[in-house]
Amino acid sequence: MTLYDRGAFEQAHVRLRSAPGELTMADVEQLATFGGADLGREALAARKAALFPAPAVPAPAQAVNRGGLSEASIDAIAEGVVTFLAEHIRPILARLRAIAGPRQGRGQRALARRVQAGRTLSLGRAGDAPWVALGVPA
Repeated sequence: MTLYDRGAFEQAHVRLRSAPGELTMADVEQLATFGGADLGREALAARKAALFPAPAVPAPAQAVNRGGLSEASIDAIAEGVVTFLAEHIRPILARLRAIAGPRQGRGQRALARRVQAGRTLSLGRAGDAPWVALGVPA
């Protein structure tokens, strides 16, 4: 319940016109109840505009791709990652071939041939066990 107070109403009206950011909800209520619904809506809009200014319109984005990187940058990074992985995986694959080479079953040998043929990722089965092999070109 809002009680009419001429002084409070006039002060709220002055604040609405001079400093809408300083309007309180009690001021808005005084203006809406005793000044009319239109004045109350105007007070709320002015208070909101003063307290929460609209963000600046952003500048149009430049032609960038995938997180701000160009296609050439992405290709260079990808090539570096592939080279790094190849250098570190090649000795592991050689060791695995040395360990598993003589004991390979028919499915494992076929999978090894596909990997050596240059396929980068091979999926296969050896008996009941699924295999995933990463082939790195020699």
